[in-house]
Amino acid sequence: MAEKLHPKIDNGLPKESASFSGGTLVCLCTSNPVKVKVKGQIAHDHAFRLPAFGAAAGVVV
Repeated sequence: MAEKLHPKIDNGLPKESASFSGGTLVCLCTSNPVKVKVKGQIAHDHAFRLPAFGAAAGVVV
């Protein structure tokens, strides 16, 4: 049996949004901010485990 990670992904990922038009992500650096242009949809995996670190190390997952 597969391990349950998070209710939002345990039964599969949601379908893409037909209205997604992309955008630009910009960091909050005061000098030379990094800009990343996003043209397509992505699925970022927040459902991972850090057994050696976890919340005690200030890691939010």
